[in-house]
Formats: sequence, C-alpha cells, structure tokens
Amino acid sequence: MSLLPVIAQRHRVVPATLDFNPASGVFASVIGPTPAFSRASGATYIDAAGLVQLAAINVPRITYDPVTHECLGYLAEEQRTNGALQSSQFAGPNWAKNGATVAADNSATSPDGTMSASTLSDPSGTQTGIYSFVGGSVGQISTESLFVKYVSGNPELLIGTDYDPPGCYIVVNIQTGLLVSTGPNVISHTIKPYPNGWFRISVTHAAVTASITCAVNTITGTASTFYLWGFQCELGSFPTSYIPTTTAAATRSADLCSISGADFTGFYNQSEGTWVASGVRQPLQITSPIIGPTLSPGSGVIPIENNQLAWWDDAHYLINPQVAASSFKAAAAYNAAGRSLVLDGGTVASDAFPQGANTAVTIASRQGSAQYLNGTIARLQYFPERLPDSALITLTQP
Repeated sequence: MSLLPVIAQRHRVVPATLDFNPASGVFASVIGPTPAFSRASGATYIDAAGLVQLAAINVPRITYDPVTHECLGYLAEEQRTNGALQSSQFAGPNWAKNGATVAADNSATSPDGTMSASTLSDPSGTQTGIYSFVGGSVGQISTESLFVKYVSGNPELLIGTDYDPPGCYIVVNIQTGLLVSTGPNVISHTIKPYPNGWFRISVTHAAVTASITCAVNTITGTASTFYLWGFQCELGSFPTSYIPTTTAAATRSADLCSISGADFTGFYNQSEGTWVASGVRQPLQITSPIIGPTLSPGSGVIPIENNQLAWWDDAHYLINPQVAASSFKAAAAYNAAGRSLVLDGGTVASDAFPQGANTAVTIASRQGSAQYLNGTIARLQYFPERLPDSALITLTQP
C-alpha cells in the first residue's frame, strides 16, 4: 500500500512527476516518461512461474523470485561473458569425463521448462566427474555457477575446481541445499533454490594459475545421479544471470536505462526535488549505482557504496553511515540549502552542498562508467520539491 496519502495528511506534498514502477510486472511509468532502454544482446531472466527465459535484444527484463514468484522489477546487469563452452551439453567433447557417465543430453526437464538437462551418474560410488578448460590469468577473480538437481544416491557434489587452480571449490548437499565444505581458496559462494528441486550454485575465487578447470565431481560413497544444466564461468566477484553457450563463448551486453532530453526536463526541477527508490542490490560488489544524474558538466551518482548510501556530485561526497541490506529503500533530497539521504527509514544524513544542474539520469547505472547495480529496481519516484525529513523516513520504511 502506498504511504503517500498518509504523508500528504501530515505535510504539503506535491504529486510525483515520475513514477517508474517495474515491480508491477511492466517496464513502464505510471506517471511521467517511461525510460529509454537498450541492450545489444539477448539476456535471461526469471518469469512469473520461476522459469529461466530469454529476452531478445533491446527488450528490458522484468524478473521474479524463482521460489516466491514475487516480481522484483527491472533487472540491470553489467556486461559479462560465459567462457564455458556447450554450457548445457555435458555429454559432448567439450566436457571430459573422469570415470563419470553422462547420459544423453536433453534427458530431463531443465530450469527453463524444456527437456534440455543432462544426467550425470557415478555408478561406482567413487569420486568421478566431468571437467572443461577455460582460459584465464593469474590473479583474476572468476565465478563458476551451475544449475543442479538431486536424483538418487550420495547427495553431495563438488562444484568449481580442485585441480587448476587448486582449492577453488565447494561441496554441497544437493538434496537439502546445504553447504558441506569449501576449498581454501574460495572467496564466496551462493546456493539459490529454484522450482522443482533445482539449485543454482556458484563459487568465486581468484585464479592462481593461467587457466581455469570448470569441474563437477561426485563424492566417494554410494553410487549417485544428478541432473545438470547451465554451467557458467565468468570473470567477476559474483554470479550474474545465465548466459547460454554452444561452440563458442557468449557475451551478454550491459543493460542501459535512462531518461534524457525533453522527457527529463518535463518532470525534473533543477531548484529542489526528491528521489525515492527501492530494489535489490548485489551485496558482493563495492559500488551499486541506484541512479546516475548527468551534471552540466560532469556526472554524479547515488549508489550504495561499501554498504552505505552515498551521493557523489563532482568532488563533493555525502555518506549515510547506516549499513545497507541487500534489499533497500532509499531517498535523496536536495534544494539550495544542501542534500539529504535516508536509507530504510533510518537517520537523515545531510550536507550544505547544493545539487548541480542535471540534464539526464541513468537508472541502475552510472553515466559514462562501467558501474551497474547488478540487481533490480522495483520502483523509482521523483517529487519536484524537497520533501521534509519526516516524509523521507516514512517513505523509506522497510
């Protein structure tokens, strides 16, 4: 339920001139201009049924939680490349077999709802598996991820690599989704449930050799069987949406969303105003831009930086020291007296630096940089006045 009627009873509040609300399930503004969007490639997302789907070139992604089916809103990600070839064809020659048996590909229903998963079996109960080589360099941080489903036998599975580089793996109980152990060179990992017993599991590590061995190994014990789909090996400190590959590496281009020109000047007030945004960020990256105002000259950004809400405007920095969670509700207000930030209904942080003149705004990225939210925007509103601090706190209550 909107808090605006309650706030309007307490304060004189002018109506919003922008209300971009992709968490409604549609990439559109209910008030003001709908942002322009582009992406030079296709990209995957989760639909309302929890299935992995592919959006075409220049089609924005409205994504959902795969388990609760909650609409998370507009998904914005940086450019990434999946270097693992034949990412869902494990029976082929790109995946070497080390005692394991891979039944014919396309032998089970996959997370995209099609018959495209592979069956991995260890009939002997010894540690066997499959692996594939991806080029890299010493010191590069990379993330391997895989969709996997338990079928029978020993439920533990090793994902990542213990060979090249060594110690960059996790062992997961695929029946329960619980972590069993981690290798000594693992930086982070994720275990995310999907419908019908599937999990997407990721492991992030720094390469200590010049190549990366993407590996999936069973664990010594009883014979075991699993379904596999969608292996991804990407450079970066966290996993991003699945990028399908065949005989060559594949790249997903960055998502670009902005409002400029007459659309921008039609809703924006240079003298005073308030931005209110909600969404989910990627907690494993340092800078997560929520919006990127384009200054005249230069550019600014309102990000969550080092787990704190911030406002960069030329050489002037305002930081709200409150620690941010993955999900956020943030407000940024300005007038001639200065700027203010509020995060999740907490305390107000302010300075005396007036906001510079703006000519456009990017959404979930920073203008002219490679910084992206790598998360979702549920709603973005703009009010052409500086709302009172009490209204900022109320509007950002979790």
